[in-house]
Amino acid sequence: MSDPRHKIRLGLVGLGYWGPKLLQKFSRIEAAEVVRFCEKSEDLLRDFAERYPLRYPPTVSFEELISNESYPLDAVIVVTPPETHAALVAQAMLRGLDVFVEKPLATNLQDALYLAKLAREKNRVLMVDHTFCYDHALLYVRNLLSDRKFGTADFQGSAFEWLGARKKPQGPSILWDSGPHAVAAMLFLLKKTPERISMRVVENLSENIPATMTGYAEFTDGHKAEIRLAWQDGVLDGKIVEKAARVAIFGDRRKVLYEGTFGKREVLLHHDWDGAILAPGLTYEDEPLQTVCEEFIRAVAEGGSAFTDGDFGAKVVAILEAAERSCMREGEPIPIVLPQLS
Repeated sequence: MSDPRHKIRLGLVGLGYWGPKLLQKFSRIEAAEVVRFCEKSEDLLRDFAERYPLRYPPTVSFEELISNESYPLDAVIVVTPPETHAALVAQAMLRGLDVFVEKPLATNLQDALYLAKLAREKNRVLMVDHTFCYDHALLYVRNLLSDRKFGTADFQGSAFEWLGARKKPQGPSILWDSGPHAVAAMLFLLKKTPERISMRVVENLSENIPATMTGYAEFTDGHKAEIRLAWQDGVLDGKIVEKAARVAIFGDRRKVLYEGTFGKREVLLHHDWDGAILAPGLTYEDEPLQTVCEEFIRAVAEGGSAFTDGDFGAKVVAILEAAERSCMREGEPIPIVLPQLS
C-alpha cells in the first residue's frame, strides 16, 4: 500500500508507440505522478525530455530508473517489446515495486507463471494492460450474459474478431499483437477457460509474419468461440476488413453484438431467431485506457489486486502459446495446459 500522504511516484520504460499514450493517461491522474522515464533510444529520449519535462532527467538505464534512492518509486510502467517483459517486470518486483505492463505479460507460459508467482510471493500489484477488460461497453455485455432473458449462452456460440490498426513489416505476428485483446475479452465475457484451441494462418504479411488468422477455442461444456485476427486490409471471408473490434455472443433467446475501436464502441441486442434489434444501440465514447490506468493507481494506493493480474495474464499467454503451436501444425487442436494458479 502506498503512503496516502504523497502522490504515487511512477517510472515509465519504453517511449515507442504505446508508451506516450500511457504517459498522457497517467499524467491526468491527480493521485499519481510520472517522475522519470527510461528509453534506450537516445534520440527518443531527447525528444520526449523536451516535450514532457519531468521532475527528474530521463535515463537509458532501467536499473538506474528503479534503484535511484534520490527519488524512490512506488511503481513502474513497462511498455517495451514483449520479449523484454519478463526480465524487466521481474527486476522491478524484486526491487519491491508494483508493475503495470503492456500486454502480453510474457511471450511464453513459463515466464508468465513465474511472474504471477513472484507477484504473490512479494505481495506486489502486477497488472497487465488488457485494455478491453476495462471497457464499460464490454462490462455491459458481461452483465447481459448473466440475465436469464438472454438465454443459455453457455451452450451456444460466440465470435471474437480483432482487426489491427495497420500493417507492420516487422514485429510480432497478429497472434501476439491483437490476439491478447481477443483472448482477454473471451475470458472476461465467458468467465471460463477453454480446454483446447485451433488456429490457422490465412495470409502472411511477410515471411513468417502472419497477417490474418482464424480458428476457434473449445470449452468443456460444448461452447465454441470463433476467433478472427487480421491486420488492416487483411481478408476475412472474402471481405476487406477495417480497424475494429467485433464480438458476437449467441444465447438461445438473444444475441448481443459489440463493435468499435478504443474511441467509440456500440452494443446491440437482437432476437436470435429473426435478427430484429430489441432496443436502440448503446454507444460508449469513454476511454478504456484511462480506466485501466486509474484502476492500477487505485490498486497500488489501496494495496489491492487488479482484475487483469498475473494469473489472468498467464491464462492469456497459455492460450496464445497453444494457438501458436496449432498454427505450426496447420490448425490441429492443441490442449491448453495451465497449472493451478494462486
